[in-house]
Amino acid sequence: MKIVKTLHHYLFCLFLCLSLPLNLVASQIHNSHHPHSQLTLHSNYTQLKQGDTLLLKATLHLDPEWHSYWKNPGNIGKSLSINWDKKSPIKHSRIYWPAPSIIESNNSYSLGYTQKMTLIIEVQTKKTRDKTLHLNGSFHWLICKESCIPQQSHIKISLPHGPSIKSPSYTDINTLKKAYDYPRHTVQTNETSLTLNTPLPDSTKLRFFPYKKGAAPQTLPWISSNETSTIPLTKITDLKEGGLLKIQAKGTHSYIEINTVEKKKPRPNILKMLGLAFIGGIILNLMPCVLPILSLKALQLLQQQHNTVQTRLKKASFYTLGILSSLLALLITLELLKISGQNVGWGFQLQSSGFVFFLSVLMAAISLNFIGLLPLPSWLFSLQQQASDTQQKHSSNDFINGCLAVVLATPCSAAFMATAIGFALSQSLSISISIFMALGLGLASPFIGIALIPQSVKFLPKPGPWMVTLQKSLALPLAGSVIWLLWILKQQTPSEHWLAFIMALSLLCLGFCLKHRPLRYSLILLGLGLSLIPIYNTVPVKNDNALQFKQLTQEQQNGQAIFLVVTADWCLTCKTNETLVLNTQQTQSLLKQHAVKVITLDWTQHDPSITAYLKSFGHITVPFYVYYPPNKPAIVLGSTISYKKIKKIIKNHGGTHE
Repeated sequence: MKIVKTLHHYLFCLFLCLSLPLNLVASQIHNSHHPHSQLTLHSNYTQLKQGDTLLLKATLHLDPEWHSYWKNPGNIGKSLSINWDKKSPIKHSRIYWPAPSIIESNNSYSLGYTQKMTLIIEVQTKKTRDKTLHLNGSFHWLICKESCIPQQSHIKISLPHGPSIKSPSYTDINTLKKAYDYPRHTVQTNETSLTLNTPLPDSTKLRFFPYKKGAAPQTLPWISSNETSTIPLTKITDLKEGGLLKIQAKGTHSYIEINTVEKKKPRPNILKMLGLAFIGGIILNLMPCVLPILSLKALQLLQQQHNTVQTRLKKASFYTLGILSSLLALLITLELLKISGQNVGWGFQLQSSGFVFFLSVLMAAISLNFIGLLPLPSWLFSLQQQASDTQQKHSSNDFINGCLAVVLATPCSAAFMATAIGFALSQSLSISISIFMALGLGLASPFIGIALIPQSVKFLPKPGPWMVTLQKSLALPLAGSVIWLLWILKQQTPSEHWLAFIMALSLLCLGFCLKHRPLRYSLILLGLGLSLIPIYNTVPVKNDNALQFKQLTQEQQNGQAIFLVVTADWCLTCKTNETLVLNTQQTQSLLKQHAVKVITLDWTQHDPSITAYLKSFGHITVPFYVYYPPNKPAIVLGSTISYKKIKKIIKNHGGTHE
């Protein structure tokens, strides 16, 4: 009897031993052999409900000394990929990857696996009328030793539809999926640190494996307190696509996944932006850039007080039309340059030495005309006479004045205007046009108001001989504009080119003043020819913007508080802010007291990196100011600053080591 029981016992054990491999084979749906590797697939179900999620365990067995690659293979290699047939009823699929090892060989590194690579593939299926689920596709991977072999395997999966039946591999597959589904921490792209709600031991080592293909793993520092640990994200070079953080301490290790998301910006109110553009246009009339044209308009108003309301309104309309036409032309130019791949912003034309020289010639000509040395050309006089005969006298002058107002306004960025323009250039063309037109109406509004309100003329002084003196005195700000433009040329061009521009301008001005026609035209042609030499042989003056950007990154990583200034020599608002705010002893003492480092970016010449930097904050104008508190997101101060504003920002967000 004992012999029979013993025999039954051995037979039962033999049955279990034989049935286990059979059960595993029952869940195996693919097995293919390749040179130095073997691919097997197991599913978590042997029968699947319509539209359910299927989990596959893909195991790549490798011969000794051979390896394959993680989702980021490193500086060499290629990660495994799956191409599903388009006819396969799949909504989406996802690969869960185990943490990689660093594989070093031949002075290079790879991220991947040796001996065996096990992946979990999640497949969300679609509902179909078929009684069987058919999935077709191909796996592609690369294995390497001293040389590399690309390999692939075509797979066909067929599972009956019906009530879900778990396979013998169900528990193993779900356990692996849970292990590979690492805890997630989502951070915004502008965040500078990640806080873990646990203190890390002193012996902890942190290593970040970025998801970006080709990016290298990094060892990271951290700061621990009694209850938390802080990891400075600014130390991570490739964080944009996220990555895997390995935390190793006391012989154990764990992983967390770091994902990044773009900070959602509130959608601006278009009506609000139109209002800001209009107010910015009004304030622009008070900026020093527009002073020469305002001088011309003021002189015209004084000379034409006797005009009817209709005449004044017509003249204001042509002035407004000149402004709107120029702004529209400027916007279209910006859009065309953007389409062609150029990265430009507000005031881009003043980054061209040729355009700056043209403006200096124009301002010099108007100044000479005001003091009586340059009479109007006969062809322009005849046009004005014809206009007078049709009661449209000086309409062309008003239109040209409007155009000049826009040209000279570009070096300035008035309050509210920078926000509106930055928004406009990131929107559709119709919205951009609307905002630019609102800006133009704001710029023209004072003269439209004077034209619409007849009583306003009573407050103007009566015409008289004193106006001749006024006209000559108004030549002074115009001459000042010429000197300022020549100074900009000095910053933009080498000394020999600047001297060529000075000589060309001198010849042109001398030619303008001479009455002897042959000599006059000879000097003008000689001046124009001389100016073409530096224009067509542009040699940009070197700047240190690249070094400043590098310093910005380094100082951020070191926890340094930074006050960043974006300026340009042609920007009068920039120079005003520097004189009245930034360079004062009061502000300098404040920055020194809180150990705030000032970094300056110079946009005098075209620099795509600065344009891209401005656009990253939704701006496209200068001046522009940003405060970087230590290990905190940047604080945008915009284009207007004051001592109180800077002091409040530093007080609220802290300086270095505060």
